Amino acid sequence: MSSHPNAPFRSSTPVRAANNLFVLILGALALPGAGVTLFYHPLTGAWIRHKLTQSSSNAPLPSDSPSTPSNQTSTPESDSSALPQDRSAPPLESTTDPTTPRTAPLPPERLVSTPGPNLEPHSSTSPPIETPPARTSPQLPVLRLQTRFGAIDGIPIARFSDEIWVLQKNGAIQQTPVKEVTGELVLDRAFAPAPVSEMATSLRQEFGGGFQVRWEQPYLFVTRTSGSAFWGEKFRSLQASMRQFCRHYGLATRELPFPLVAVILGSQTEFQQYCRTHDIAVPETCVGIYSQKSNRIVLFDTPKTGESQNTVETICHEAAHQLAFNYGLHQRCAATPLWLAEGFATMFEAPRYAEPTNHHLSPWPAERKAACKRLATDPAQTKKILESLLRNDNAFEQTPDEAYALGWGLTHFLSTTHPKNFSQYLRRVGQLEPFGESGAAARWEMFQQSFGSDTAKLTLALTKHLESLR
Repeated sequence: MSSHPNAPFRSSTPVRAANNLFVLILGALALPGAGVTLFYHPLTGAWIRHKLTQSSSNAPLPSDSPSTPSNQTSTPESDSSALPQDRSAPPLESTTDPTTPRTAPLPPERLVSTPGPNLEPHSSTSPPIETPPARTSPQLPVLRLQTRFGAIDGIPIARFSDEIWVLQKNGAIQQTPVKEVTGELVLDRAFAPAPVSEMATSLRQEFGGGFQVRWEQPYLFVTRTSGSAFWGEKFRSLQASMRQFCRHYGLATRELPFPLVAVILGSQTEFQQYCRTHDIAVPETCVGIYSQKSNRIVLFDTPKTGESQNTVETICHEAAHQLAFNYGLHQRCAATPLWLAEGFATMFEAPRYAEPTNHHLSPWPAERKAACKRLATDPAQTKKILESLLRNDNAFEQTPDEAYALGWGLTHFLSTTHPKNFSQYLRRVGQLEPFGESGAAARWEMFQQSFGSDTAKLTLALTKHLESLR
């Protein structure tokens, strides 16, 4: 993997032929004469419509490696015709470093056609929107991949020319090279998540006798220390706050499909060793990660960890990522706009959102306040970065401090002043297809459908909002 925190989970992603997607979902409905098939996708809990035009997944395909991080320091131009190409594969590792940016998936392509409303302010005292029922998933059969190293069971998610991806019963995504597969068999049983007791046993075997495994619903903690009590309280408060947020905005959440695993290691050295073993590149100052591949939070705990408010906030940021992906607000392997994924998680760092009863506390995430205040006094620079963020993620590489700050600022502004539009947009993002294409024009059009196209008006309203916050 690249050492850059935005490096994708796949180190080399081949072009997907025809419609850019090889989905192997076992439950499929063909529509006669329409040339389409509906696939049920277990990561989204939805039926996906695809043209039946893809070629064989085993055919040799040209390379489509993700672009490497840019060393430029200038802010990207807002003209979409001059924008660099977006990366084709979403990064599946999110790292928390109090001094460097964090990661999230890449921009979307799939659209839902609805009119784009004007940006009219909305009263913050409006009643909550009624919450739809939680989404549930039908049962699917299990595919067994026979390999020379043993059998791998799970739901097939995608087939590339070089790999097959399978969602296992512990919630992890297993990548298996095609050359190692000796046979495939559909088992006569339905897929079901592993029971908590089974996952606990597996974690004890993985980490050894020096670790304790504790179940504190919905979390399975793996820890050397007594720190799970501190983090358990923090994470459950965060979960309650996010559920309250979703109810207020009428956002449907699916039932948590798997226990949420939180690994709390005993030292920074142990944490760095874990990351190296699992091929996760992190900076030396990193204090925690959320991995879309394993679906785990991993952090380290020392006697001083809980004393640092900055460390607590940044680890809660990763816990917010884990909840958002498991509740279905974002989709694993989908092209979620980076400003939204990071802005949403950053919002839950702030005291007001960290716990469900903290409405009277500050909405500011401490790490982003200074950069936001600078941007509020420079509308021209704010507009330039904003127009870039709404089309691609380049600003996160070129002006990361401002990009992360503006991602939070835009998320907070839209959610508090235009809640219905924000809910509509977040639903669309949550319905993005895994492995869908990404593009600047499509991302911009998707944003316009919910918020309109007047970026000058948006910039003015956003800077006034940031100036008004205390």
